[in-house]
Amino acid sequence: MATMRLVIGLLLVVSSSLLKADVILLKPVGDQPPGRVEGDLLNPTETPRQKYLIRTSDGAKLTLTPEQVAEVILKSEAEQWYQRWLPKMPATARGNWIMSEECRKRGLRVQREMHLEKILTYESEHLNARRALGFRKIDGRWQQPKEYWENRGYVRYQGKWRLIQDVEFEKRLETREIEEKAWRKKLKMWRTWIVKARGKQVSGRDNIAQIMDRRAAPALAEFLDQDQEFEPLKLLYIDVLARLQRGPGVRAFISRALRDPSDFVRERCLEELSRFGTDRAVASFIQVLSANDNRLVNRAALALAQLGDPVATRPLIEALVTQHKRTLKPNESNANATFGNGGRAFQFGKNKPMVIRWEEQNQDVLGALTSLNPEVNFEFNEEQWRIWYARRKVPASFELRRDE
Repeated sequence: MATMRLVIGLLLVVSSSLLKADVILLKPVGDQPPGRVEGDLLNPTETPRQKYLIRTSDGAKLTLTPEQVAEVILKSEAEQWYQRWLPKMPATARGNWIMSEECRKRGLRVQREMHLEKILTYESEHLNARRALGFRKIDGRWQQPKEYWENRGYVRYQGKWRLIQDVEFEKRLETREIEEKAWRKKLKMWRTWIVKARGKQVSGRDNIAQIMDRRAAPALAEFLDQDQEFEPLKLLYIDVLARLQRGPGVRAFISRALRDPSDFVRERCLEELSRFGTDRAVASFIQVLSANDNRLVNRAALALAQLGDPVATRPLIEALVTQHKRTLKPNESNANATFGNGGRAFQFGKNKPMVIRWEEQNQDVLGALTSLNPEVNFEFNEEQWRIWYARRKVPASFELRRDE
């Protein structure tokens, strides 16, 4: 405070809105709405309260009774300090700088910025004030980040400067997420109506069957891609997703075509994949041909045969006979255990784990190969299949597509 005593001088003319007053809210009288009085409460600590002595902003004094007052909102200590010292501050760059620093210490952000801006009217190159206001010297002139970024097509969004196009895209994503979440809620409710069978089964089914909004596709796909869902409901979801023809539906069809316990559900998913989403499905099923689970390998082969894309020929050749390995604990089996088409057992010492290796001939893979290439059949002779394939006249686009 000693520093402030050194700068006592001229009165600075500032906006009266910065000189925040105490606010006394009045009780309504008759049909009149509640009123308010702004000024300085001259007896804030009076206890018990006898009266309210108020000096208004124009210097008039007013006395109110407790029965007239509903609430009193007092200035903070920092605001009281500010109102007390502001008239004593010199109207100079130095006086405003000292006041801005005191405001910073007391958390008076609005007042501080006002004094920093006032400094620049006295000294436009005042370095500390410029930096405190966020100015940086760019291309020879002072610019604030807001001006700099806005001139380059950026906007402030969620605390960061972002390109307008990026913000618009993110807002669309947010809107889509909100809509998809709403559809999940609706579908859960309608499904409950059907499953609980309390008189709303028909309404629940009709509501789902009549969905036309593509934003519902992710929720429908999630409900479809559950092993334990009832088959009739899965078939209903498939019908709606087939109509919407969206990416989430394709992904769910691929998953169910491989893993669903119902033959009928798997067949329906493959039917729809043959109508749309075929390229993505073929690529996915080809990847599954290298899985360790032969059940999935053969299901993927059946799907590829139904989709009928010759791009799957080479991957199917490689999946004709698959190699498998399993490590058994000593108490799981004995050296004579066999797996698949004649597995071989290797035991490493007494009471040591045993490694079982075996081959599987995948009949459905062979069926897919002969379905795609009916002119030949080398059974499970992979070498002959490879020689035949190498001698074929294969377009360059085939290899490019297969490797994607």
